[in-house]
Amino acid sequence: MNRRELMKFFGIGGAMALGGNSAFAQSAAADRLSVALAVNLPSLDPHFTTAVVTRQIGCHIYETLLTYNADYNLAPMLAETWSTSEDGLTTSVTLRPGLRFHDGSPVTAMDAVASLERWRGLSTVGKSAFADVTAITAVDERSLTITATAASSALLEALASPTQAAAIMPAAVARAAGKNEITSFIGTGPYRLQSWQKDQYVTLERFADYVALEAPPSGLGGRKEALIAEIRFDFVTNAPSRIAGLQSGEYDFVDDVPPDNFKTIAAIPGITTYIGKPSRQNIMFFNCGRGVFSNPAIRKAANKALDLDSIMLASAARPDFYRIDPGLMFREQTLWHSDAGAELMNLKDPEGAKADLKAAGYAGQPVVILTSREYQYLYRASLVIQQQLMMIGMNVKLEVYDWPTLLEKRRNASAWDIFFTFAGIYAHPTQITFVDSRKGYPGGYANAEVDARLDRLAATVDRAAAAALFHEVQALYRADVPTVKLGDMFALAASGQQVKGFDFFFDLHFWNVSLSR
Repeated sequence: MNRRELMKFFGIGGAMALGGNSAFAQSAAADRLSVALAVNLPSLDPHFTTAVVTRQIGCHIYETLLTYNADYNLAPMLAETWSTSEDGLTTSVTLRPGLRFHDGSPVTAMDAVASLERWRGLSTVGKSAFADVTAITAVDERSLTITATAASSALLEALASPTQAAAIMPAAVARAAGKNEITSFIGTGPYRLQSWQKDQYVTLERFADYVALEAPPSGLGGRKEALIAEIRFDFVTNAPSRIAGLQSGEYDFVDDVPPDNFKTIAAIPGITTYIGKPSRQNIMFFNCGRGVFSNPAIRKAANKALDLDSIMLASAARPDFYRIDPGLMFREQTLWHSDAGAELMNLKDPEGAKADLKAAGYAGQPVVILTSREYQYLYRASLVIQQQLMMIGMNVKLEVYDWPTLLEKRRNASAWDIFFTFAGIYAHPTQITFVDSRKGYPGGYANAEVDARLDRLAATVDRAAAAALFHEVQALYRADVPTVKLGDMFALAASGQQVKGFDFFFDLHFWNVSLSR
């Protein structure tokens, strides 16, 4: 839906098309939180996919041994204690007592071992961080050890990552699934799965036997309480429908509100808006492994043509909802942020790009761009980029899919040349899924020098020295142009005033949230 259509939906004067009544209808369920998400759920297996919607829902069901507090430091979750031997080769973890899965069974070290073994084989984060791990062993009912041949600063960080999380599930579930998707969705979180109607909704219910931490809430850590009996996540891919449902009372909370509606929504009595910063970086991926963009010179020519300000303005609609920044890590992550490669961004030189494209030998080959309307900000970016690349003489074809189909399509390297996605917050550089070639992220990028520096970084315990290595990694990566970081975009969500206690960190989560009807 374009800007004119959105304005037509809201009305020229800013009033909602539903009418002038600002009072919210009472929800049919007084103790149910109704949440409208922007995309369909492809999987509820946290080991299996990097999909953001899987994390948004799955974080209520599953938990990891460690997590991150509000300062991006490690914090306990299922682990009571953890330690690393003096030589850095053995990591010991002790589980908190009394933990139970949603099926009522106790959580044991054997469950943790089976879960981590499965996760390390499926997760790009796990494959990298556990590359030197030789054994994951249950010492007793509550204790396990992780033994490696080399010290790693990335191992504990990987256990805490919310992206493709090292979620702990019953050993029987992990072993039965193996490399296939799980079919029993049993975790330890404050909510458990009640029902999943594919392409429609997921309903979670309070887990009565949840064992919460005593520490105050901080980031993703600390005490988590299921203050609401039930959470229903509806998949509503049309943004105006999400917002209309918010005003009518059908939804209590809506995700991914188009920023160009910010002033209109914020002015409506009874609506609270939330700006998530940092939230995501919008990224254009080239197919480096085959096709036209396997030629680095053609990638660089395309990059030279791009006007990132106009692209990000199309995505965010307001300049205060984006920034142009070269960092693979966010500027707020002061230790890890780097400006390396800034000189290669936002060049806005179509004439130079035309000349470079000709010199690189481009001969009008088709350029297939995969995009999806389910993330409107990515779809809008794809339209602007299509025009900018056509202006320099590229033969560009846009293929539009729903998000799960796009994720499936990009696995076929012969089916695309460009796709768009976004990256959330990585708490440690080794967790970035698309820089290390050994993680196998779609696009086929490979640079042995980058991989070698990432290995050195992972083995470097001194954080300042590790940050210096990461600066080198980013400089090499940006020079290769396997991707174009379009910009940082800030998230906008909204709720009715009955929603209390929501706090954005990494992404959406609704523990410690209450309703006052």
